[in-house]
Amino acid sequence: IQAARPLMGPDSVVLTLQNGIDNGDQLAEAFGPSRVMIGSAYMEGRIAAPGVVTQGGPGTANFGELQPGITNRGQQLFEAFKEAAWRVELQENMPGMLWQKFAYIAGSAAVNAAIADSVYEEIRNVPETRALIQGAIAEALAVGRARGAPIMEDSLAWAMNALDNFPGQGRASLAKDFTDGRQVELEGITGTLVRMGREAGVPTPINDALYAILKPWANRIEKALGSR
Repeated sequence: IQAARPLMGPDSVVLTLQNGIDNGDQLAEAFGPSRVMIGSAYMEGRIAAPGVVTQGGPGTANFGELQPGITNRGQQLFEAFKEAAWRVELQENMPGMLWQKFAYIAGSAAVNAAIADSVYEEIRNVPETRALIQGAIAEALAVGRARGAPIMEDSLAWAMNALDNFPGQGRASLAKDFTDGRQVELEGITGTLVRMGREAGVPTPINDALYAILKPWANRIEKALGSR
C-alpha cells in the first residue's frame, strides 16, 4: 500500500484482484473508499519448466465497486480491459461475488493444503472430505451474512460447482505454497475468516480446525524464510 501512494494521481483508482476478503477495506482505509474497486481472478497456474508457466481453469476475472452497483468508471475500465483482450466481467454485486469466492477458497484450498500432495479430484470425490469442504464453505458464508455482506442465495451451490469444475489434477495456490515452502496466505484467508467469525459471534468449528492444523506448518515456513 505504501509503495502505491506515490503512484496515485487526483483521479486514480486502485483495483485489487487479490485473494482474501478484506483487501478492499485495507485499501479504502488508506486511500478512501471512493478510490477503490474490488475484484477476483479465476485461474490455476503452475511452473511446467523454467520460464514456462501453464494455466488451467477459466482464466477470467470479475470486478466492481465496494458497494453493489454499476458506475461510469467501472464501465470505462471494462471497455479498457476489453480493448486489451482481457476476459473480464463488470459485476453489479461484486461484494457478494467476492464473499462467494472467498468462502470457496477458504473451504477447498485449506482442505487441499491440509491433505499433503492432494489434488482436487481426490478431495472432491471422497464423500466425507467433500462434506468437510461444504461445511467450511457454509461457515464462511454465514460469517459474511452476519457482517451484512450481500451474499447471493446460490453461493453455496456456486462454490460446490466451482469445486467440481476445478482441474482434477490441479492444486490450490495455498496448497502449492505450503508444499513449496513459499510465503503462505493462511492468515489472509482462514485466519481472517476465523477472526471475523469470532467478532460476529458466528461459530466456525471446521475452519477453526483447519487453521489449527495448518498454523504450525505456516510457522515453520515463516521461520525457514526468515533464516535465509
